[in-house]
Amino acid sequence: MKSIIIKPNLDWASLLMRVSLGGMFFLHGIGKPLIVGMVQVSQGFIEKGFPVWANYAATLIEIIGGLILVSCQASNDVQAIFFGLVPKVGNRQ
Repeated sequence: MKSIIIKPNLDWASLLMRVSLGGMFFLHGIGKPLIVGMVQVSQGFIEKGFPVWANYAATLIEIIGGLILVSCQASNDVQAIFFGLVPKVGNRQ
């Protein structure tokens, strides 16, 4: 029986991950003002102890960051903002 070796293609995997996460962040951010309403979201933020401005900041970061991730521009910086990771300086190109 011959075994099949599948070689990983990290370019396609990273593209799929960026597009899926970027789309998720964008849709979650755009859903706040269009579906739920910023007033209700602000009330939820206040109940959890966050200031009102954090609601608007989170919405903008999700929308803009999601679009940047989908377009694959500066994705390392956006990932660092979203996930709280500091990219290594040596990995920058």
